[in-house]
Amino acid sequence: IGSGGFPCNGSHAGIGALALNSYGYSLGTNRIFAGGGGGSGHENNPEGTPGGNGGGIVFIKCENLIGNNNSITANGVQGLSTNPSNVPSNEGRGDGGGGGGAAGVIWLHVNSYTTSLNIEAKGANGSTVGFQAQCPGPGGGGGGGVIWASSALPVNVTSNISGGAAGIVKPTTYDPACEGSTNNATAGTAGIVLNNFQILEGSLFNCGGILPIASLKEWNGKRVSEGIELKWRLEQTDDLEEIKLEKKLARGPFLVLHSYRQPQEGFYQFVDRGIEFPATYRLMIQTKTGKKEYSTQLFFERQKIKRLNLYPNPVTNEVRLELPASSAGRTVVVVFDYTGKQVLRKEMVISNQSYTILQLTQLAAGTYTVQLYWKDELYIGKIVKQ
Repeated sequence: IGSGGFPCNGSHAGIGALALNSYGYSLGTNRIFAGGGGGSGHENNPEGTPGGNGGGIVFIKCENLIGNNNSITANGVQGLSTNPSNVPSNEGRGDGGGGGGAAGVIWLHVNSYTTSLNIEAKGANGSTVGFQAQCPGPGGGGGGGVIWASSALPVNVTSNISGGAAGIVKPTTYDPACEGSTNNATAGTAGIVLNNFQILEGSLFNCGGILPIASLKEWNGKRVSEGIELKWRLEQTDDLEEIKLEKKLARGPFLVLHSYRQPQEGFYQFVDRGIEFPATYRLMIQTKTGKKEYSTQLFFERQKIKRLNLYPNPVTNEVRLELPASSAGRTVVVVFDYTGKQVLRKEMVISNQSYTILQLTQLAAGTYTVQLYWKDELYIGKIVKQ
């Protein structure tokens, strides 16, 4: 901030942003923050710069992330002046410089990384200023963000959570005493890279609006012997037309499990007996005016991954899948080709069998991944079709 009256010598320069390293980043809370915007520089003429926007929130969940030397970013940015005489537009002249935007957060729930990848949550630099022989206040740097991964990042993944640099008083032909200095503006604090991030099963994962839905008072889920038990409670339902319970698997969109027309106040319960994981649930609430709102999301991960024994391998027309001991109940077998496309899906009811037979006559020759879902376990194996 440039201050002190005319002439605009800055006695209150921009202060660098703090990083939110110690403000709730823990497995117990899973709390995250978007990057804050930088403060705007003082202006009495349109010769300063505004504060820059903060970085957003990136959430990626997948088995394998293929980087291909690309970047994932949640960086803050510099504010741009709308004054055509301020060239370049991220630098001010005789008024104060805007602060750099702080970085946001990148969540990575990834099991493996292939090829090179760059991940950035950097604070933006504060704005540089300068005009004639004056010493206006440059902008402070934006704070670095948080990169939070489920496991330590491998060597092929680079990260950057640096804070933004403070702006300076740019050199002019008038050579003020503060020329080339930050004039007491400060840099932003660096962020942090954290490991061991995980979505707590059945926890609320809010990808929707910030404000809660007024009629939805409770919404939770838990794993039970029959499947996933989902519960919610409604109040003030006079304006509600319909509620839809929706589910999303790892591949594909949200699909409707059950619809409730003209819902009433009270408790609702639904048990999903589907056995494929990971699974995410939400409620879609529609009013009589057609407005749609979505609840926070409940996430359930598969608990164990085990090896699926298949033979013969290579296979011609059918393959034998070994089942867990004393197997009895429903199971699903899904086959994917080498590109990850689902090419076969079969639901079966097993009655105390040690194996089952899967017909593959309709598949072309090639390599396939076979997945068998059994209760809360996932069995995976590979076969070669001749």
